[in-house]
Amino acid sequence: MTNISTKKYKIAIIVSLLVGIFFVSCYPLTTGTKEWKIRWDKNLLASKKQFLNEKVQPTSTAPNIIVIVADDLGLNDVSCFNSKDFQTPNIDQLAKEGVKCTEGYVTSPICAPSRCGILTGRYQQRCGFETIDNDNYPSNIIEYLAGKKTAQKDSAWVVASKPQYPHEWEIAKQGIPPTEITLAELLKKYNYQTAIIGKWHLGTNTKLNTPTNFGFDYQYGCYSGFTLYAEKVKTPNIVNYAGKVLLQNTNGKWLVKMLL
Repeated sequence: MTNISTKKYKIAIIVSLLVGIFFVSCYPLTTGTKEWKIRWDKNLLASKKQFLNEKVQPTSTAPNIIVIVADDLGLNDVSCFNSKDFQTPNIDQLAKEGVKCTEGYVTSPICAPSRCGILTGRYQQRCGFETIDNDNYPSNIIEYLAGKKTAQKDSAWVVASKPQYPHEWEIAKQGIPPTEITLAELLKKYNYQTAIIGKWHLGTNTKLNTPTNFGFDYQYGCYSGFTLYAEKVKTPNIVNYAGKVLLQNTNGKWLVKMLL
């Protein structure tokens, strides 16, 4: 075999390898794969309607119920669990006058799926809510690298350009599926009045999976994550997520300041 033939053979192998790597990197070719083609179990939906329509005997001694959910609250962030950096007297009082749980586990390390588990009493993967709804997931390496290089970002490093995936019709079906029974719907069976204040992040389709579709009589707050707590970024006495966080080490202790 001549040197020219050997060179052509090597070039052909290298080109074939590069083409193969490219196509492997492009798999899957679209985000419109089966993970976004969400279907609901019609039998479960019918069973839910039947259950919620069943009459129950309400009790006159029903207690008031308040559930407080704090995203990313750690064990060392509450003073009743021996935190030396933070003082939380109101939470400490609740623990003293009520029940203090010394061991607690969540079904997901991510905010929205764990909230789904709390509201439904089920593992979130049983209803297809193991990822955050409304998020923008690249489906392959090529999309990730292209997006990282070309996406426009604002000063807070938030992608400013409108996401092209998932598509709007796919986002509309993300969230808690209508087949699930929430704590609020269960309480409504016993003539409770229900309300939710703050972050929802369990669906943005107002006809399908927002709070009033799941047993809440009243809702005030935001549907998605990373949402301003007030209409303006700079609002007196309100800390919005867009504020810059400054960490200072003072005498061995970290001091967190929000700069608005």
